[in-house]
Amino acid sequence: MLEWNGATSPVGDFTRMEWRDFVALADAMSVPLVGLTLSPTHVRRTTGNVDAVLSELEPGIAYAAARSAEFVELDWNGPAETASCGLEAERHRALLALRLLRFTGERHGVRIGLTIGRRAWDAPADSIREFFDAVNSWWVGAILHRRGDGEDLSQSIRALSHRLIAVELDPPAPQDIESIGTTSRAAGFDGPLIVSDARLA
Repeated sequence: MLEWNGATSPVGDFTRMEWRDFVALADAMSVPLVGLTLSPTHVRRTTGNVDAVLSELEPGIAYAAARSAEFVELDWNGPAETASCGLEAERHRALLALRLLRFTGERHGVRIGLTIGRRAWDAPADSIREFFDAVNSWWVGAILHRRGDGEDLSQSIRALSHRLIAVELDPPAPQDIESIGTTSRAAGFDGPLIVSDARLA
């Protein structure tokens, strides 16, 4: 997994890198690109200008497709202190953007996954499932990020079902990995399981 304009990545912090420098570094790495995380800037997200958001994300989606990535992770999270009315507005803007991004994903042949499980998207899984049902596209789904116990994660996997693209979690206990695997198979989910460790950043 690589991140552009995100907080951390297994190979470093790309937040302040120019896009062309990021691409040059990614191309120089002799590892497959499974997923690419993109974060639209706060200004783009909050202005309500969906076209501007799409223009900002297009190069990253095209690059991920060219590298045969399985998905693009869209980190659409506002500040932790954002008021509840602000969170609802961000969710609405994300819904508008994703209804258009589904066509971008289909055109490039790469799925678009929205990071859930933190800040603006730390909501009950059933509620999140309704959000993706409103987008209504196989090309758009959830990247489930969880720091809770295995039972909480298992419930979320069951609830999200076919709307789930990947699962991202902090290093779990071995018994939790087994539980997550069993639950994933039972729910029909066979996508990537991403174990992130901030010590690698």
